[in-house]
Amino acid sequence: MNNAPLHAHPARLRAANWMRTLAALAVLIGTVAFLTFAFGRTGERISVLMCVNVSAVVALAIYCGNTGIVSFGNGAFMAVGAYLSGILTMPAGLQRTALPELPTWLAEYELTVLGALPFVLLAGLVFALVTGSAISRLLGPSAAIATLGLLIIVHSVAVSAREFTRGSQTFYGVPRVTDLAFVLTAAIIFVVIARLYRESRWGLFARAVRDDEDAATALGISPRLARLIAWTLSGTLATVAGAFYGHILGAFSPASFYLSLVFAHVVMMIVGGMSSVGGAVVGVVA
Repeated sequence: MNNAPLHAHPARLRAANWMRTLAALAVLIGTVAFLTFAFGRTGERISVLMCVNVSAVVALAIYCGNTGIVSFGNGAFMAVGAYLSGILTMPAGLQRTALPELPTWLAEYELTVLGALPFVLLAGLVFALVTGSAISRLLGPSAAIATLGLLIIVHSVAVSAREFTRGSQTFYGVPRVTDLAFVLTAAIIFVVIARLYRESRWGLFARAVRDDEDAATALGISPRLARLIAWTLSGTLATVAGAFYGHILGAFSPASFYLSLVFAHVVMMIVGGMSSVGGAVVGVVA
């Protein structure tokens, strides 16, 4: 019988990691089923919000769990996704009333939620690359403070950009999405993407830099690039999660994506285990 430790068999270790992720997904699906059957429409509404939170926390954990840096910038990306998707999907007649000064290049598209998704993805990717080019240079508390600064900046811009966001007033008229199957499928896709990234070479590079940056650099790994890729993937997915969150709320303001939401997501991530994909799911359920 082979009694070698598990870490000596990378294939077995990956299989064990996938099993833990599948177990976390089973917990999520089981919780959704229980809430739906036990509490009816109320349970379904709770389940929809829980699935969107799973997507957001998993996106956050992609960066935090693999780099060891706690980020408070998730709310900034979620705000970008919510406002952009809301503008692109808002009915034209209502948009003329709610956003009379909206630039013509953004007005009257009336896309579906899925139709707006490619634009949300692209915006999230560009925003993550631009911000990550600076944040990926920083380490530890400096990086965490920089992400908090990003959140504050985006919040201030959202309050000031009345032509796009109605300022601090409620941004209304966003088509609501309450399809449980849709948000549950999205949450599962997010978890699978997070696991695939974690098992990829770039996920391994990010964790190597997290554990010992000098040793990782000596092996030819670029710490800045490893952190940038983690930040970019995390930010892009968080932008999509923000779009889903906005469509669940139907009406929101910049405060909806500020400190209370961000701290709640950080707590969910830490409760489940910051370094584990399945832990992010369990943390939200808990």
